Amino acid sequence: MSLNLTKTVYTLFHSSNQSSKLPLKLPELMLGRHTIKRVNSTKFLGVILDENVNWSTHINFVSNKISKLLGIMYRAKPFLDQNSLKLVYNAFLNPYLTYANIAWGSTCKGKLHPLLVKQKHAVRIIANLHRLSHSEPWFKNLQILSIYQINILQHLNFMFKLRTNKIPAVLSCQFSSRQHKYDTRNINNTYILPRYKTKTAQFSVTYRDPRIWNEYVNLLSRTKLPMAITKFKNLVKRTLLENPDNFNLFF
Repeated sequence: MSLNLTKTVYTLFHSSNQSSKLPLKLPELMLGRHTIKRVNSTKFLGVILDENVNWSTHINFVSNKISKLLGIMYRAKPFLDQNSLKLVYNAFLNPYLTYANIAWGSTCKGKLHPLLVKQKHAVRIIANLHRLSHSEPWFKNLQILSIYQINILQHLNFMFKLRTNKIPAVLSCQFSSRQHKYDTRNINNTYILPRYKTKTAQFSVTYRDPRIWNEYVNLLSRTKLPMAITKFKNLVKRTLLENPDNFNLFF
């Protein structure tokens, strides 16, 4: 593979409390005669990775994009009805909230709160509400998931693919079912949680996904496998909208 040296950078991933342990000056990283620049963050496949892997840079990026789109929605409100405004939301704003959310959305509740505030603003625009009106009931009325619910939906979708053998074996071997035999027809199987002590590790897929699945498995007990992933997503979305406060356990 030939690298574009003008676009190639590197970063040192580390926790924020380890910053003081890094040397003040690092040796230059060379590729041929070209010096590879060190950066604090870089965009990879549309997601901004920062050196502390706390997702703050990407969340700020998403927040700025949504702010601009909210301005467009507000200016378009006099000319569009509710359904059209919702189409604008789903077409332009929602993709920023959903793309790779399973990664960057798995973080502390406080970091995601600014995005929830902007979602509430969007809901008020769509529903033609006063800026101080209570927006929470309208999430259900408009069938819009909050930023926290989007994250839970994506984790449950991942686990559903695991249950139906639709993810690579290199990933599926990271999860241990409580049942000795892997029964793809029984969605009620729960998983053993790894013994992670740090909060950062508990936001990882290998811990977070089984934990969310184990919590929601009773709510999803009416699900019978095999079934289409689209049908499963719709079921989970209805479950999340009917139980809007269940996400608090995971953030």
